[in-house]
Amino acid sequence: MLSVYVGILHIFVGLFIGLYTVWKAHGAAAAFFEKGSWLLIMTGGTMQARNMVMGFNELFEFQIWTLLIAVGLVSLVIGLAVYEKFGWVGGLVMGPIEIFGLLANTLSYLRIMGVGVAGVKIAEISINMGWEKIGPAMDAGDIFGLILGIVLFVLVQLFAIALGILSPSIHAIRLHFVEWMGKFYDGSGKAFAPLGGRTLHVEGKS
Repeated sequence: MLSVYVGILHIFVGLFIGLYTVWKAHGAAAAFFEKGSWLLIMTGGTMQARNMVMGFNELFEFQIWTLLIAVGLVSLVIGLAVYEKFGWVGGLVMGPIEIFGLLANTLSYLRIMGVGVAGVKIAEISINMGWEKIGPAMDAGDIFGLILGIVLFVLVQLFAIALGILSPSIHAIRLHFVEWMGKFYDGSGKAFAPLGGRTLHVEGKS
């Protein structure tokens, strides 16, 4: 649950940055329909799902949050049709589909939980297969069992440590660039033009 809440907070930050960016570039109306609609859907969907998890309501039971989702969806369709130039047919088709994309983006943060569980279970295996075999092997004078237990314990622990170091960074970068930056970064802007008008050490295309 904590990993999902982290994802929701992270995506909210990205959407607010996108709202501010569109507002500055295209005005309040465009900002509301392009990014505000997502904020409404995200807020309503989060609370609808939370109430279901907490046992307050059924998932598809009508609530005030359901109305918020509906308003957000209508706003999203308008934003896609008018401001994103999809046309009304494109907006009506793509609007509901995009909601499932937002759900997938949010649930993608469960990989944080997955990495944590995997690291713990691998370390547990090293104890079961290695550490717990060392004591009995020493008592029985089993040199081969002792060496095997030490080797298994050390190697699996090293693998768990390596996984614990690399995986969080890799998955955090992936979440940052795909789920988060996609909420506000569109890659637009002016082509790079170095001072002096001529590149010395790089080649670029405008």
